[in-house]
Amino acid sequence: MMLRVLRSTSAIMLRVLTPAMVIIVLAINVAKAADLARNCKDLQISGMSEDGTGTIYPFSEHPEQYVTVYCDQTTAGGGWTVILRRDNYEFQEDFYRSFDEYATGFGDVKHDFWLGNDVIHELTNQGITELYVDLEDWEGETKYAYYKFFYLAGREPDAPYAPPYQMEATLYEGTAGDCMAYQNGMGFTTFDNDMDDKDDGNCAEKFYGAWWHRLCYMGMLTGRYYPNSQNVTDGVMWWSFHIENEFYTLKRAAMMVRPQAL
Repeated sequence: MMLRVLRSTSAIMLRVLTPAMVIIVLAINVAKAADLARNCKDLQISGMSEDGTGTIYPFSEHPEQYVTVYCDQTTAGGGWTVILRRDNYEFQEDFYRSFDEYATGFGDVKHDFWLGNDVIHELTNQGITELYVDLEDWEGETKYAYYKFFYLAGREPDAPYAPPYQMEATLYEGTAGDCMAYQNGMGFTTFDNDMDDKDDGNCAEKFYGAWWHRLCYMGMLTGRYYPNSQNVTDGVMWWSFHIENEFYTLKRAAMMVRPQAL
């Protein structure tokens, strides 16, 4: 099931309104959007206290557009908008997707999914944003990587010659080890859009996973899902989780973002 940005009913109604009425309705929509949740932290402030799905309006230039997301309201104080999940589901989502599919998102937010680079960009563009990576191996050991600053640039580069969806994750804390630092400054590579620094091929194609590849990765949570621990290079990977075995494939992974409390 594709995760697509949908238009609100009032936006659809604009097709049958006069120009003057359109201006009024747009003004009302913008005013209403000021009170609508832009992320799961807003939903938490509004009273959402349990994990589950919610509706947010993250787009600053299109406040009428909404997205269905999954909120984690229990981990590390809650308020997290989940942007990726992998787990041992009976039916596995295929993460070997195109650049455009990663832009719009795919999967089921109640199971395994990628929220979409366009939405992730909007979430991190709302202000200083934190990233929480929650990981578990096949023996039940859990570890996390927390970044006080996380930003994903838009599809259209912020600066000349910058790659699309350029990523920064800094100020690490946690137990899983920092596998994002190596990817900092890189654009998002898929099998059909090569943004990595590898001269002799495409990292996403070689390792069966889209990511912010350099030469190629130290952590990659979008690879093949193996139903048990494997020693491979194309799985759900976080090299520093098991330092003695960097090619260990993980059972569960989630990436979540939230606005940093000021």
